[in-house]
Parts: sequence; C-alpha cells; structure tokens
Amino acid sequence: MRVTGMAAGADRIELRIIGYQFPDAEPDGADDWDANWLMIEGEVTAAGSQWRFRDPCLTTWEARALLDWLRRAPNSDDAIDFVEPALAFAREPAEGGGVTIAVTLGDGATPAADDAPASDPVRLTIPLTRAQLDSAAAEWERELAAHPAR
Repeated sequence: MRVTGMAAGADRIELRIIGYQFPDAEPDGADDWDANWLMIEGEVTAAGSQWRFRDPCLTTWEARALLDWLRRAPNSDDAIDFVEPALAFAREPAEGGGVTIAVTLGDGATPAADDAPASDPVRLTIPLTRAQLDSAAAEWERELAAHPAR
C-alpha cells in the first residue's frame, strides 16, 4: 500500500506484507495469534528523512481491519491502532474533496537502529485525493489476498 502526499517532498509511507512471522506455524484453532502475525515492511519519507523498517506489527485480523478503515476513512472520523504500537492511523480534517491521513509510527517502525533504544513516535501527515486513497486500499487488499487468516 502506497500512501504519498500530493505535494513534492511530502510525507510518504509504503507498506507491504512480506509474509507470516511464523510461516510454518500450524494454526491451533480459529484465533491462533502465532499463526496470524504478519511481517510488515515499510518505506518512509518524513521531514526530509528516509528509512525502512521490517516488523511483525500486524495480525491478519488487524490488517483486514486496516483495509476496512481505509475504505471508510473519507466518511468517518474514527482512528485505528493495533496491539503492537508500530502503526496507528487517523483521519484529519481536509479541504476540498481530499482526505488527510495521519500515520503514527512507534516502536518497530521508527528510524532507530536495531540496537538503540526506541525513538519517539513519528507522525506523518499525508493529504490525499480520494482516488489515491482508493488506490492504497486496493493495493492493501491485494496484499491481504495472499496472506489470509489461518
């Protein structure tokens, strides 16, 4: 899923599901958390800095909830966060027909080095057209199709 602001040099985040954290896990019931953690890879540009992260920060259920949130974001003021504090999304007021998304990156998704203490959360503010938001949701849906709940 690619979420890029409309202006040159704007904040941007690209998220990809790269697999299950435990690819060989055999599900032990319908709500087996170990079998449903996803490895998320992100590329971020914020305030002139760029970094990548790779973290098991979403479950399959949370990734599906994010898709639902992306679809309703243009008409809703709710926010979404997850068990792991690496990602959170909120909608902010926007002018015209666009949608502004605020993405907060926490432990596991900030630019801190692996052996360094976690850095403060980073907040991205990304103004989007509805078409860009629809495209991000469609990309995320394709990612999810290859990584269903198990």
